[in-house]
Amino acid sequence: MYCNNCGTKLPDNSKYCNLCGNKMISDDSQIPTNNVVEIEIDGSKKIAIWSIVIYASIFYLLSQFASSIVISIYVILKQIPLNEFDNIADYLLEYYPNDYYNILSICNLICYIPILTALILISLKILKHDIKKIKGHIGRFFAQFGIGFAILYAAALGTSIIVSILLSIYAIILQASPELTEILGTFDSTTSANQEAINNMLNSGVFPFIGTLFITIIAAPIVEELIFRKSFFALSKKKGIACIIISGIIFGSIHVAESVLVQVLGIVQGLEGHNISNIIVEFINLISYVGSGVAFGIIYKKSNYNIYVTILVHAVYNALGFLLMLI
Repeated sequence: MYCNNCGTKLPDNSKYCNLCGNKMISDDSQIPTNNVVEIEIDGSKKIAIWSIVIYASIFYLLSQFASSIVISIYVILKQIPLNEFDNIADYLLEYYPNDYYNILSICNLICYIPILTALILISLKILKHDIKKIKGHIGRFFAQFGIGFAILYAAALGTSIIVSILLSIYAIILQASPELTEILGTFDSTTSANQEAINNMLNSGVFPFIGTLFITIIAAPIVEELIFRKSFFALSKKKGIACIIISGIIFGSIHVAESVLVQVLGIVQGLEGHNISNIIVEFINLISYVGSGVAFGIIYKKSNYNIYVTILVHAVYNALGFLLMLI
């Protein structure tokens, strides 16, 4: 039998759910079938679709528009002649690095704050539903968090070893073949562009530091878990390994997609510092992000689809990473 409140599988003839404490229905004809939490909540699929639409619209459309406006205002205020550069981002990064990261931080906040607000508002029913699983079961919640954190750490450690090995092999290949190096180019860094930007923003002044702290520890864990776990799983019928892997791949891809696109456009335009090697490094680093995404999917499923478990694991993991970077 299954709890008609939270969907937890229970021993037959249970009087109360041992997860949420809900009193069970004694009439067998009214006992719900094997449905998971997302299906039991009215309108969960509709909420999931709207969440993804809002996320994609703001993250990929509003963010580009906001970036253009902010950069245009900056160029006008600084009276920078437009004919002095081929690529505004590269120009600012070379001559005004601190201003560049201030602009980047403003654009990130313009993007994340509306997404965070909108997702919380439309997901209130789901968020209230999941909080019921925690009430009276705090110990179980933190046990799930502990197990989840161990799963994520193991995935991160394993994928980081694989990434390091692959990067070393690729560096050896380039060193052994000058002809191949001339075609592919040399990579600037073994770190992904996403992580490199975070590292640089931490060292570019108070405002980028605070903005990055807010996004990394608060906004991103909530937004990404509501999208890539809660919404993706709500739209999946079986919610098995295929759903975990697909959501993990998409989760990982968003962390490298922009930097890959920048490299591709730079190659087409013939800009210095843009080459195929940098793209290969991004794809190698993609393994780490996908590994984390798959781990989050496993954690979400093992926690009986309680979004608060994955949000907390995500936030604490990012906070520890943040702390290690500072140290």
